[in-house]
Amino acid sequence: MNKPKTLLSLAAACLLVLTSLLVACESQPETTVTTTLTQTVTQTTTPEPDDPDPSVKNPGTVIEASLNSVQTLDIHFMSAASDTYIAYNVYDALLSSDLEGELFPSLATQVPTTENGLITTADDGATTIAFPIREGASFHNGDTLTPEDVKYTFLRGIISGRMGTIGQALLEEDSYANLTDREELESVFQALDSSIEIDGGKVVFHLPEPFSPFLEIIACNGAIFGIINKSWAIDQGAWPATADTMGDYMDLTTAENELHDK
Repeated sequence: MNKPKTLLSLAAACLLVLTSLLVACESQPETTVTTTLTQTVTQTTTPEPDDPDPSVKNPGTVIEASLNSVQTLDIHFMSAASDTYIAYNVYDALLSSDLEGELFPSLATQVPTTENGLITTADDGATTIAFPIREGASFHNGDTLTPEDVKYTFLRGIISGRMGTIGQALLEEDSYANLTDREELESVFQALDSSIEIDGGKVVFHLPEPFSPFLEIIACNGAIFGIINKSWAIDQGAWPATADTMGDYMDLTTAENELHDK
C-alpha cells in the first residue's frame, strides 16, 4: 500500500528539481557584448605660400651655383658638365627622349622607323635613315631652320671629333682624324659629305650597314647633337663646310677692342 505514495513522492521530487532548473536558467542575466571601432583620420592642409619677398628682384628666376665656369658655348667643343647644362637649355636635336628612353620628335617631325618608311635597308646591308625637318622652327637670331643647317651641324661635329660615334657609323672608321691620316683630306671629306644628303625637306644619312643605336645616340635632348645655325657660325669665323677650306678654317684675327697685343 506504500508503493503508490513512494512513486508519487519520487515524481514530485523530480518535478521540483526540473522547476528549479528552469527558474535558474531564467534568472541568469543576459550578457551583451558591444564592440566599438574608432577610426582616426588626420588631415593635413598645405598652407598657402606667403607673398613673395618684395626685396627679391626676380622671384621667378632660379640661380644655380656651380663649381665650374662655362668653358665655351660652341656645342662641338663642349666637354665640361657646366657646358652641357647650357647646351640642354640652348640647343635642340633632331630627336629627344624621356626618362624611360622613349624617343619623340624634336627638330625632326617624325621618329624614323621601317614602318613609316624613313629607315630602309638594302640586300647588301646599306641603310638609309631619313629625317623630315620641322618647318617654321627658328634660331635665337630669328633665322629659320633649314636642312642645310642640319647637314652642316653633323659635318662640323664629326670633323671636330664631337660626333665620333656617328662618324664611325657613316665612314666605318674609329674617327675622322684616323681616316685622314691614311687618305687624302679632300677625298675623306667628299666621302663624309656624300654620306649626308639633303632630299627636299629631309636630311638622309647613308650608312654602309645597319647601326641600331643611331637614333638613341642622337636623341640627346640637345646636349651633343644640337643643331646650329650654319650662316651664323660661318659669320663668326667657323669653317664654311667646303673641301678647299678644310685645312684652313680657323681664322684668328685681332678684335678692334682687344685688350692685349697679340
